[in-house]
Amino acid sequence: MNANIVIITGGASGLGLELVKQFIERNYFVCSIDRDADKMKSLEDIYIENYKGLNVLKD
Repeated sequence: MNANIVIITGGASGLGLELVKQFIERNYFVCSIDRDADKMKSLEDIYIENYKGLNVLKD
C-alpha cells in the first residue's frame, strides 16, 4: 500500500486548519494535533463522518 500521510501541528485553526483542509481534499491521510481540545472536536465533527483518513489527537 502506498499512502500519502501528513502530520499537522496546530491543525485546529489558522494556517494549520487550512493545511488540514487542503490535504484532505487531496486524499491524504491527515493526522492533526492541537492543544485546543474544543477546536479539535469541531474539526473532528466536520470531517470524521465523511473522511476516514483524518486522525484527531487531543491532549
